[in-house]
Formats: sequence, C-alpha cells, structure tokens
Amino acid sequence: MNMYANNTENNDQVLQTIDSLLDYLEKSNYKGHEAYDVLTPSLTRRIHPAILGALLTQLIRISPFPLQKLYKEPKQYSKAMSLIAHSCLMLYKILGDPQYREKAIYCLEWLIENKSAQSRHFSLGSGYNLSMKSYDSSADTPSPLITALAVEAMITAHQILGNDRYLQFAESGIRYFLEELAIIQVDSNLSYFTYHPNNPHFIPNLPALLCGTIARYNAMKPDPRVDEIISNNLRYVVKHQSSNGSWPYEPGAPYIDSFHTGFILEGLAKYQFYMRNTEFNQSLGKGLAFYLKTFFKSNGRPVHKILTGTPANADSLLTKLDLRDCAQALVLFNVLVKLMNFPMTTSWNLYDWCVKNFKSDAGYFYYQATPLYKIRGPFIAMQAWMLFGLVNLLDSMHTMNYK
Repeated sequence: MNMYANNTENNDQVLQTIDSLLDYLEKSNYKGHEAYDVLTPSLTRRIHPAILGALLTQLIRISPFPLQKLYKEPKQYSKAMSLIAHSCLMLYKILGDPQYREKAIYCLEWLIENKSAQSRHFSLGSGYNLSMKSYDSSADTPSPLITALAVEAMITAHQILGNDRYLQFAESGIRYFLEELAIIQVDSNLSYFTYHPNNPHFIPNLPALLCGTIARYNAMKPDPRVDEIISNNLRYVVKHQSSNGSWPYEPGAPYIDSFHTGFILEGLAKYQFYMRNTEFNQSLGKGLAFYLKTFFKSNGRPVHKILTGTPANADSLLTKLDLRDCAQALVLFNVLVKLMNFPMTTSWNLYDWCVKNFKSDAGYFYYQATPLYKIRGPFIAMQAWMLFGLVNLLDSMHTMNYK
C-alpha cells in the first residue's frame, strides 16, 4: 500500500481503525483483564516459594486462552486509563470533537481518584499483585512506568485543556521520581533511577523513559538541578550501549528486544527535542540504525527480539511478537517526526502489517505471537498501548500534512 497515493483515504483508514478500537474499549467502560494480573489472595497465600508465583504468572499469561476471565472480574487499570486519556486528548487536539475531550477528562479524573496511597506525591500502582522472578509488587505499590504515562497525560491535558490542576498533578508526579524513587549514584556524573521500588536493578529502558518525561516537564519549568539528574541518568544509559548501537534488556541479559529498545530511543529523542541538547545525538543515531535494521522487515512486520545467549525467561524464549513492539514503534516514530522529519514510510508499513495480521474482526488487536500460536486475549493495557500508537500515527500524518 502506498501511503502517498491518496492522503485522504489513508487518513480515513487510520481514523476508522482508531474508532473501532476505541469503540471496543468504550463498550466495556474501559474495563478488561491484564496479562500479568494472574494471582488471587488465596493463590498468593498458598504459593511457596515465591518463584512459583512468577512461574504461574508466566504460564497463564502465555496461554492461548484468556484464563483470567474464568476467575477474575474485568476492571479498570491505571496503565490503560493513562494511555486512553492521552490518546483522547490528542484526538481532541487533532479533530476538535468534544466527545474526545469528555472521554479524556473521565480517564484523567479516574487516575487522580485512584492514585497510590503509598507515596507523598502523585503516583499510580498497577492495580494488581504482581509476582516476578526478581521482585514482587502489591496492587498499590507505585509503578514508575505507569506514573510516567499518567504524568505525560497530565502535561498534555494542561497544554490542550488549559487546566492548571492537571499541571499540578504532573508536577507532583515529577516530584515522586526525584524525591521518592531511589536514584543510585554511580559516580559524580553517572546515576540511574531504579527500576521499581522493590527492584533496585539498573534496567536501561526505565531511566531513559523517565528522563524523557522529566525533560518534557523541565522544558516548561527549567531547573538546572533537574537537568543534571536527567543528564547523569542518560549518560549511564549510553554507557551501556553496545558497539553495534544496541542495548540488552539489562546488563548481562541474553536478549535484545524491540519495545524496550524503543523506550530508550524515545527517552533520548525526547531529551534532545525538549531540552534542545544534542549531547546524546550520536548514541540516538546508532541506536536508531540498529533498531530499524534489526526489528523490522521490509514489509513492515516487526520482530520482537534477537537472542544473544541462552534464553532465561518466557519472554526471551517464546515471544515472537508483542503488540507493544508495534504500538511503541508508532509512538517513537512520532517523536522522531517532530525531531528530525523522520520519513513516514516505516510507520505506514508497520500500520498496514498490524491491521492485516493482528487486528481482530471485533476491533481489538491480538496480544502476542509465539512460534506456535497467537495469544488472542484482548488484554486491556495492550489495547490501550495500540490505541496510543495509532493516535501517534495520526498525529504524525497531520504533522507531515499527509492527511
């Protein structure tokens, strides 16, 4: 499909895909199931040692059937509500239709009402107990990633709706990162945000992503001390970049995957865009070249990972494609469109492949593909990720006047 053949038709196609997915989400009032929301209180009490909880989580998550539906009620989750809020705000800005404004406000207010009680500042938990190989987390334990998604939505709400109240929550979320989330100082100009309150490890995609969000806020309210924290974090991220431009998921991990690499590139690109600072431009360029060459086929088909050693977990062993690979790429490409007039061809080929191969007749998108089967469960956060990716594609088209 040639994107440039009929711009009006392309715009209508993307809008139709967005509307069908948003309609699917609205019919359930944004309620659903999460892929990792597996454990129940009774299961948590009975499973010992804790590693068995992590194993059970992975087994149920990769089931070809949505087993969570059998024993868990659908509900609203903070990650999905953050992404839906941000998507609807962008749609309101692009299209001017007040229905999107009302949907965004509903989600924003839900986020405010459901903020974590475990932190002084604005933060959000996942909404479920999580058991992973390296850490556990309660439903209300602040998630840095989800908090960053909510902060981004709050900043956008302030900019589009002109409501200072949302900016206050965004600022409070930034304070959570700077004052409550642990920052490990490696030396005088190298540091990193820890991955999670219960996981102090350095996992490069998280500090990079947080730095992109903080840079966006700091561009609005400059603070040299905050700029130094961002720079020190990104220097440590760049320090762990391989000579071919890649980053392993974490130091020593036996695989490099698509959407976590995309998070790193997004953070570097946002820093350069918002701070007008090219310190990490070379790293961004090398990383982007590796990302485009490795994780996308000529027909637009995304690739989830490359193995560099013996698989150590279910993701590195079984995942052939994750919906976030598709969604995050569309978000990253939109940042690059604004930063460097990134060509739209890659975005359009990816969109075209996703619709043909991963979109269901009901309007939602499949979660994952393994070498043997597709995981077709319409997990709510995955649909929200894809909605956000599609809206970013639409935004790219309007930025480049391909509409």
